[in-house]
Amino acid sequence: MRHFLILCLLIPCLAIFAASQDCPDHVSSLDKASVRFLYDKTASKGNADPGPSQLIVNYTVSECYHCLDRFYTNFTANTDPNVNTSYYLFPTEYTGTFTFYYQIVTEDPDTGVKTVTNKSILTQDYDLKERGQYTFKITDLFDAATDDWNGIKFTQITEKEGNNIWIPLYVAISIFIGVTLIYNLTVFILNKRKNGDSATDSQIRDGLLVNSMNDGDIRPMNIENPKDRNTIGTNAGSPAPKTKNMKERLQSLDTFRGISLTIMIFVNSGAGGYIELDHALWNGLHFADLVFPWFIWMMGVSMAISFNSQMRRGATKKDMFIKALVRTAKLFVLALMTQNSVHAINELRLPGVLMRFCWSYFVVSLIIIFVPRNKREDGPRKNEDLLAHIYEFIPVLLILGLWLGLTFGLRMEGCPTGYLGPGGLLGDYGKYPNCTGGASGYIDWKLLGPTHLYHYPTPQEVYITRGYDPEGILGLLTSIVMVYFGVMAGRVIVYYKEHKERLTRWAIGAVILGIISLILTKASTNEGIIPINKNMWSLSFITTLACFGLLALSALYIFMDILKLWGGSPFKAMGMNSIVLYCGSDFLANVFPFQFNLPTINGCYNPSNDTHGFLLFRDLKNALIWVVVANWMDYEKLYFNL
Repeated sequence: MRHFLILCLLIPCLAIFAASQDCPDHVSSLDKASVRFLYDKTASKGNADPGPSQLIVNYTVSECYHCLDRFYTNFTANTDPNVNTSYYLFPTEYTGTFTFYYQIVTEDPDTGVKTVTNKSILTQDYDLKERGQYTFKITDLFDAATDDWNGIKFTQITEKEGNNIWIPLYVAISIFIGVTLIYNLTVFILNKRKNGDSATDSQIRDGLLVNSMNDGDIRPMNIENPKDRNTIGTNAGSPAPKTKNMKERLQSLDTFRGISLTIMIFVNSGAGGYIELDHALWNGLHFADLVFPWFIWMMGVSMAISFNSQMRRGATKKDMFIKALVRTAKLFVLALMTQNSVHAINELRLPGVLMRFCWSYFVVSLIIIFVPRNKREDGPRKNEDLLAHIYEFIPVLLILGLWLGLTFGLRMEGCPTGYLGPGGLLGDYGKYPNCTGGASGYIDWKLLGPTHLYHYPTPQEVYITRGYDPEGILGLLTSIVMVYFGVMAGRVIVYYKEHKERLTRWAIGAVILGIISLILTKASTNEGIIPINKNMWSLSFITTLACFGLLALSALYIFMDILKLWGGSPFKAMGMNSIVLYCGSDFLANVFPFQFNLPTINGCYNPSNDTHGFLLFRDLKNALIWVVVANWMDYEKLYFNL
């Protein structure tokens, strides 16, 4: 086992052995195509052509909602068909539209003031491939016989077909599925032959088999020992005899957490340079937008089991508060320590991922600890998981009301009240350049200042925005609600012992949250009352992701804890040391072998060597290393918690 783990760690190091060096400047051709524009006026040679002698080409990308055109270049008419023009690099990440203009100059006869107006003459959609080579020919429709000018004609000539950037991803997915199936099947068969049908300790440790659940009951977890988290007992409402099953972990929750963490590391590494796997520019939902809210939602699931466990052991409110306070302090310190790119105190980013975990955990802990329970002396009742904690809904609804009130009621300088757009120089036709995120961005700029915010938000390049922090103050309010959604899901585990009961409760919750999301978004990306938006952690964003979280947990619960078809390997181990592994991946993100570049022949780094295949290899390798580390820690029984 140890030799296998060491080999997995060394292979990426041996495969790429040179880091970047000082090199001459090069222009990367990753996600770029070579394009040129030809304006053919050969038909009018020798004739007085009334058409324009120069054209301007602007472009907009399809992902840019309500955007102004963006200037690209201008080019002069050519009457010689043999003249060559230069190629320029053009981005290929998005499809879009070219708009061709010519200028009309008018002069006021009274004042002599000249006015220049751009007149649109043609629009043309484009869809270019990386490293392709294209000529866009604009033909002047001049009729020499009649001296009439009939506009222009657009022709796209593909001189070199571009790359299919998806092939590396398809290959990686196929290899992953194949290796996973072969590995799990091989080890399962070997263990079957060696031990018969009974599950041994090594099988459980490798996550290949799961011990039988005792009627599906969950004993609340003991957060002092991570091996006791999500444990299975005999009755969630009374002490249970100390049996082997009492120490069994809930496989689906650990595995779900581990899958989310693995994806988070992959995305933070760069996601292979695929924008479709990265965060959405503004409204909408991409692959990367799933993992952080799921991770924080699962924290709420574990909190429900954890605090119930403490109460069963007789912990007082003071004891639980001190424990929550200490855990919050540890998360706060870790949040500061992971800012390894900060060189001055005035550059310290006050919001952040771990900061969001820290304050969300603390606020929800206060609600759980200090809000009184609605107890009933004559035993449990129907919907006890809701009725026993119904008073907690008051502070949660107040927090949600505060988010709604600030988002739609705060008056902002130079911005419309209730604005939810990306702003910037191009968004909403350039009307609100300094209004990115509306109240969310405004509050952060006023209270924290621009130097303490994230400087490279996802809409910046396309919408040309100022700095905006996706983990800002206002979004903390909805993340608290998201954690509480997780607490409600976790209490289903605590209060209900039958598989059918749990799955039914989760399904009802998913349907309710899904309906709320459909109403808020009007089943659209941009036209809803409150669009899905990860940058702002909008209300529809948390209801949608909580809905998906319930569905995903239910699927894993059926597959792993009921049917026992999979034990979670290799992802379950990631979920058993999640905070340590996340911090480690953040600390070492820019250290070899996690970060490196390909050398050229002369040993000098050339960005044009970057391909999606190489970037995908590098980023998947980062996630793989941490999966290997997690499984080694699980093998050695090394577990860390806060």
